[in-house]
Amino acid sequence: MIFDSLSILLLFLACIAAWWLSRAARAPARIPVRFAAILFAALAAACALGWFGLPALALVVALIALSLGGTALGLFAALARPVPPLAAALGLTLALFAGVAAALAAIPAYALGAAMLALSLLSAMSLSVFSWRPDARLWFWARRFR
Repeated sequence: MIFDSLSILLLFLACIAAWWLSRAARAPARIPVRFAAILFAALAAACALGWFGLPALALVVALIALSLGGTALGLFAALARPVPPLAAALGLTLALFAGVAAALAAIPAYALGAAMLALSLLSAMSLSVFSWRPDARLWFWARRFR
């Protein structure tokens, strides 16, 4: 019980810190971080409400926040350029459907799948040697083989 309350408090404080620290960032990076901070703060509040007789609410909010928050952070906050609106809407819509399907079917694997997809894309971007611009790739290879 003490570890649960401490974890919820730390998650809520991390959400407040992310909101506060992102105020100096530009809008394409700030908006997804704040969106994810709101979702994870809702997760912390729902877990706290689980102690007062609403444990089903905590599970539903956890599944939706996991899929949407992970997608917002993994796909949109780490990119140097903003994602095109159609791709952003499609990614968030698929993550929302995965979270709602996980909540309705009571199968957390759907929400975990959306989070794993976002995490794998973020890992691939961080391990990549190349920039995401095609002209930078050509410049990198031309400079390397001279």
